Amino acid sequence: RRPAPTQSMNPPLEDASVGAATELIARIEEELRLQQELKAAMASRDKVKLEQLLDQADAMGLESDEVRQAGALKQRLDEEEEAVANLRRAMAERNLNELTAFLAKCQELGLSGDDMTQGRELQGVLQREHAARAAL
Repeated sequence: RRPAPTQSMNPPLEDASVGAATELIARIEEELRLQQELKAAMASRDKVKLEQLLDQADAMGLESDEVRQAGALKQRLDEEEEAVANLRRAMAERNLNELTAFLAKCQELGLSGDDMTQGRELQGVLQREHAARAAL
């Protein structure tokens, strides 16, 4: 950080407004730093970092597009996490109805990966078992 221009004057300018302006500049720099970190955390979808940065923004009383977008992304990540947890639980319980519902929810959220693949495979197995029992 460079010294305030008023400090390099000879004699230095000392006025109450100089201190207030210096504090304001520091606040703006901190807000800009936080907004940049929020953008990086959103790009990497880092939920833990988003939570930390959103807490900092809240403590500062910072409201900006980045804060709103980060809040929305955190909510989305929470929703995705809950959907995957519910899918895993339905798979462990071998509950066809819940499994079907949570596969649909994960698909609605645009999720993919091993959990979805395993869930669909198990869904097929459970449907065949159900059909076999119904045929008896």
